[in-house]
Amino acid sequence: MAEHHSVGPAETGRAAPSGDHAGHRAGVLHDPADQVTMITYGPGDPVPAGPMADWLEFVGDPRPRLLFATTDAEARSDSVAALQRDVPGVSVLEIEQRGRAPIEIEAEALVAAARRATTRWLLFFKLDTLPFRIGRDRWLAEVLAQIEAAGCSGFAGSARWPDLTPAGDGWAKTQRFSLNFGLIERERFLRIVERESAQALEKVRVGGVRSAERFFVEAAIERDQRDAGRWNLFLPETPEFSVFHVNVWGEKLERVRERYRRRIGIGPFLNTAKP
Repeated sequence: MAEHHSVGPAETGRAAPSGDHAGHRAGVLHDPADQVTMITYGPGDPVPAGPMADWLEFVGDPRPRLLFATTDAEARSDSVAALQRDVPGVSVLEIEQRGRAPIEIEAEALVAAARRATTRWLLFFKLDTLPFRIGRDRWLAEVLAQIEAAGCSGFAGSARWPDLTPAGDGWAKTQRFSLNFGLIERERFLRIVERESAQALEKVRVGGVRSAERFFVEAAIERDQRDAGRWNLFLPETPEFSVFHVNVWGEKLERVRERYRRRIGIGPFLNTAKP
């Protein structure tokens, strides 16, 4: 049965191409369901049912717990009710709007979901980002094992060739991170975001935020990567395994999704971080 929570202001060089063999040298593959929590923020109604189904299929079974954060205005919508009906065990977190800027609401949503999670790892994804895979059913278990084997601190699901460094056995590594699709340790995420959010969100409140600062959560994580010499693991995209941030919604998202799932015209955009 789905859970429903209301959250107030206090809870807030080129790598070698991958293949089916990549990651299997990392050792025993453990079930990721008890190690990972999936988190996404849906700012508007309706919840895109197609991309949500794609993500659940992409992650595979047994599926980690899913936390879906949305605004209090949208939490009672028909599409959120459908999500709770169709996805067993999903937890819905309501974030109070209170007339705030979207960036402020999203930041609170991510922190609230991270605090609600109890697993070591958080898998962030967005619903204007489309995953696809053929085979590789245990990719998430492979990633968790390979993070340890490669001495990385997380997993980046979106990166460009110029940002990648070979990491052996078909893997790559990068100091980039994106909430469109990324895996990070829960304690580290909370430490970074809670340290940086007050200053960044104050700029939003006084109207002094620059366009780039809309992505302060990702920027803070990347800055921490560089300062500490940390790297994120990356699995180079192929026609059989890719995740594209398409940055469209509504009917256009469905049209793009239909072509994407048929693999029409994707070749030039693999490993570019651009759809």
